[in-house]
Amino acid sequence: MSSKVGRFSVGLVAAFLAFLILSSDGLAKPKTVTGSGSGTYVTTPFNYDGSPAVEETGTGKDSFGHAYSFVRIVEFVAGPGGGCTAPDGTNGDTFLLVQANMVIFYNNGKVLYGSASEGADGNLCSSLSTLSKGQTVTYSVSVPGGSTPAGTLTLTQTNQELANGFVSGGFGVFGALSFKESGAVSISK
Repeated sequence: MSSKVGRFSVGLVAAFLAFLILSSDGLAKPKTVTGSGSGTYVTTPFNYDGSPAVEETGTGKDSFGHAYSFVRIVEFVAGPGGGCTAPDGTNGDTFLLVQANMVIFYNNGKVLYGSASEGADGNLCSSLSTLSKGQTVTYSVSVPGGSTPAGTLTLTQTNQELANGFVSGGFGVFGALSFKESGAVSISK
């Protein structure tokens, strides 16, 4: 009888350990995350389809309590007509996302990768009169080495163009940005 009790005890301990492992932050279900940040953007010779993309860099903090820095490459193209309202209330032109990629470097050593693709994942409204721009991009995010997505992050961003010039391949811009983020992400604390 003692061997049955011993096997039962070992089985009970194994089940308890499996429960602890599966309920750890590393394998948790996505949690709601919000945050905000700021930075700059500049046209870069990098592109996804022949038109220059914009490199965005800066810092932010999310509701997990994590401060981070980021690098994003984002490219938009002129949309199919139709106007929009820029963040400052002026009339603007609509641009559609070609592609976007990002890396978030958390100050605690964690890293997130993000990607967004053509079409429904993003758009930009740009006022030609005031150079105020608003953009929304939804990224699918993952952790390095992760076999499944860690969730999604939607960035709603306000840009103010500060200078324009030329880069190899065409017209270039430089400006300031601020954003808010929201989504559901699985990342251990």
